Amino acid sequence: MNGSWVALTSPSTDTRLASDPVHGLTILETAANGSLFGKTGLYGGWVGLLDGVTSFDIATSGTNGPTIVAVANGTLYAKSGLGGSWIVLGSASKVVIAN
Repeated sequence: MNGSWVALTSPSTDTRLASDPVHGLTILETAANGSLFGKTGLYGGWVGLLDGVTSFDIATSGTNGPTIVAVANGTLYAKSGLGGSWIVLGSASKVVIAN
């Protein structure tokens, strides 16, 4: 509560966070052009994840990190952790994970 603020990025169109005791804090954000970026912890570097994203969400239940789900160009993708491979799940227009 008394710590300093850390500027994460400027500006993003949407930001989501997931934290668990095993994998720590994961932060996702989309840029205005639809590019999805992620990072581990407050001071980690941003990693480009997927382009053309119109909807995304994150949950803490992944085996190699949080489960990330995104819709890009009408296709629904999922992956476990920032370093995982994208798996095509089908087509969709929006995604929301109920935690």
